[in-house]
Amino acid sequence: PTFGRRGLGKLVAQARAGGLEEVTGRLLYDESVFDRKRGVRQPGISGGPFGYVGRLSGLAFEGGGSIDPARSAAGTAISILRKRGVKVSKQTAPGDAPASPAADQLLGEFFSAPLRDIARTTNTYSVNYYAEMLLKGIAADERGRGTTKAGVEEIKEFSAAAGAPLRTVNGSGLSRTDIATPRAVGALLSHMLAQDEEVRESFLGSLAVAGGTGTLARRMRGTAAQGECIGKTGTLTGVSALSGYCEVAPDRFVVFSILMNRVDVGRAHVAQDRMTALIARYRP
Repeated sequence: PTFGRRGLGKLVAQARAGGLEEVTGRLLYDESVFDRKRGVRQPGISGGPFGYVGRLSGLAFEGGGSIDPARSAAGTAISILRKRGVKVSKQTAPGDAPASPAADQLLGEFFSAPLRDIARTTNTYSVNYYAEMLLKGIAADERGRGTTKAGVEEIKEFSAAAGAPLRTVNGSGLSRTDIATPRAVGALLSHMLAQDEEVRESFLGSLAVAGGTGTLARRMRGTAAQGECIGKTGTLTGVSALSGYCEVAPDRFVVFSILMNRVDVGRAHVAQDRMTALIARYRP
């Protein structure tokens, strides 16, 4: 989901260094790893299927800001190619890339940031676009079809196995029908503490730090929670949530989940911050 002009520039530079001087046919782009649905269901949320998310594509580009990300990526590639001295006489078209191109067919490669880094950005700053793209990525990897529906099926199974049942229709939580109880969220957070060290530490490191980073950067400063509690926020009109962990002793955590409906979000933050600060003062 982080792919953009910088990645295209690196690909073009590799191709140019490898001797590419001219593209004689149309430049083809392949987004078939996902379906062609640009948006997700957001029942009860105003702003349309792209509101607060962006447009999704198997060929992500610049955060889903254009109407057709894959086509925009290909068009930008042509522009960069021409600026680098490669002759391109025709335009773009959708096509199918070989699953495993031969060595002499591969002009360049560009790898995304590690998943742990993408997860950190997603959770720390609450990036809906990344959440929806990761959901489709999970579906493509685990179920062979990059759809929101298949991704939802996968996370429901994972959550149920963790003792954390939920109802959901998308990956970002932007829906009035995405429902979980505080007990279920707490069970999921406890389950993540029991994972192997790499997964556990990557997940903990993905959450915002109270009084320090992301959506919690300006909250709980000067309290016992600052620097000691980490969490993920959630916000809709009249809905506010904060769930996470407070480290109350070396490598000992208290799990908490505060989900609030029919509230003023600003006042809800005040209550959540006070509650979290009290949790941080707990000593086993």
